[in-house]
Amino acid sequence: MKASGESSSAPIPSGSEGVPRSTWSKICRGATYIIWGMIGLFVVSQPFLRMWDSPFGSSIPNMISESMLIVGTVLALLWTAVFSQWSLKSKALVLVPACLLIGGFIASIRSIDLNGDIGITFEFKWEPTQAERLAAHKAKLEAASKAAVSVEAGKTATPAVPAAVAELPTVTPEDMPAYRGVKRDGVVIGPPIRTEWATPPKAIWQQPVGGGYASMAIVGDLLITIEQRDDDEAVVCYQASTGREVWLYKYPAHFWEAMGGPGPRSTPTIDGDLVFAQGAMGDLVCLDLATGELRWTKNLLSLFKIPNTEWGITASPLVIGDHVIANAGGRRGDGLVAFDRSTGDQIWAGEGLKPSTGPTVEVSTTKELPAADEAGHQMASEEKRNRPGYASPTLETILGVQQILNFDGTGLRGYDPATGKQLWFHPHENSAAVNAAQPILFEDGRIFISCSYDTGCAMVQVTHEGDTWGTKTLWENKNLRAKFSSAILFEGYIYGLDEGIMVCLDPATGARKWKKGRYNHGQLMLTNGTIVVLTENGRCVFVKPSPEGLQELGEFPALSDSYKTWNPPALVNGKLFVRNHHDMACYDINQ
Repeated sequence: MKASGESSSAPIPSGSEGVPRSTWSKICRGATYIIWGMIGLFVVSQPFLRMWDSPFGSSIPNMISESMLIVGTVLALLWTAVFSQWSLKSKALVLVPACLLIGGFIASIRSIDLNGDIGITFEFKWEPTQAERLAAHKAKLEAASKAAVSVEAGKTATPAVPAAVAELPTVTPEDMPAYRGVKRDGVVIGPPIRTEWATPPKAIWQQPVGGGYASMAIVGDLLITIEQRDDDEAVVCYQASTGREVWLYKYPAHFWEAMGGPGPRSTPTIDGDLVFAQGAMGDLVCLDLATGELRWTKNLLSLFKIPNTEWGITASPLVIGDHVIANAGGRRGDGLVAFDRSTGDQIWAGEGLKPSTGPTVEVSTTKELPAADEAGHQMASEEKRNRPGYASPTLETILGVQQILNFDGTGLRGYDPATGKQLWFHPHENSAAVNAAQPILFEDGRIFISCSYDTGCAMVQVTHEGDTWGTKTLWENKNLRAKFSSAILFEGYIYGLDEGIMVCLDPATGARKWKKGRYNHGQLMLTNGTIVVLTENGRCVFVKPSPEGLQELGEFPALSDSYKTWNPPALVNGKLFVRNHHDMACYDINQ
């Protein structure tokens, strides 16, 4: 017999110690509805997120989707472990393999790569590193060079690795000695390109290349680019016809940031017998074009005691006569600096580079420059920020007066090339201080500018009365938000990528004529009435520009879609040169 106050049957816990079975069952049912309802909502919402034209393009939808995937996975595992009411054996059969699979996947990741819209790709530990790929390619070339003996009269064949340049080429109008061409406007002079793309062109050559997002400067048979080689930045000269390395100059510098990863971003400039290259950590180097021998070098960050930018120093050097113009930045922009082309002596510097009374950031004066997450690269406060922007200065004639046009992190500026005096300034700033697209100048002094980060584009009118310069906004809107790429002007209309989708704008009003064609954050150039689009996933698309609508002429896969392609292409005499932070290739697209 049991005592009078004693229950005849004790409640049996079922999932939580001391909770009655009926109550726990209700909790589990409620949790099941909530958890799987949330997961179902995550799944159903994906098409709508893809259709959402957010102020920041696809970045916000992608971050939401990626967060949903992580949260959904955690919720599914939580439900299985706690609320499923399965037997321990059944739970183990699901949870153990799932955890092993997830753990193994995470453990196999060497690095995470983000594209321009925060889309995620992975590099796995079983894949060869970029250094290993480069070493294997070099060993292959050296082996081929040793074995390259002609069967005719025992003559040695052309060596796979050429010697230094014997005779320097002369620049022609068809060459691309600088970023986006001679005028830096993305317009390329050259022979007609093919219009039939049913059979894609075969690569003349394709090979591994060091990291970074620079384009290529090409004169004659010499191709110059800048890469990340292990812990060094390397300015490399290749034979444009074969892809074979001619010379290499490297120095200690390793820039890294979470979105783009490692590597320099600025395209070198070829001027006569010299090469000028700007590294992401502030190193400006002048090299002999024939040999790669160092003539002089300056580190802009150390020279002016300023911090680096979030995505590295990016502007391509501009050569004007005996002056080399670089964009160091400055806390509020206005940071151009001119050096003597031959000696590297400083000639003038912008007001933004003059010593500030506010707090400064310590910057290393040695070659062991600070990494991206150390004190010399942080931007913890407004006073410690550097705003060079990510566009490159150009030499223009505005209202009959020659001047340097620069779109830095705070706005658009015009400078006297001889003295560096700022003639005028038009503010155009976004939250990230990222102005990366090259301005487009019209003959009447109008200038089109565009940026991303929910800011958009504007048409600026430069004015000049007597000695007074000024600007006014003719119109502004968000019809073209150029993030990484620069727009193209053709027959009175502007063509560019609005958060990765091509648009056509009427420059008179800013009205959008059409919007179509998702190329993500690729790059554009124009030749013979055809826009060449190198998309972010490595496709090369040919577009006939027309205000009537998008007309694609054809396309072919120029680079692997396993990696993002941010590097602007180059086109010389019908040869298309493309690269990303893994590979470089050359295609013949002549008609």
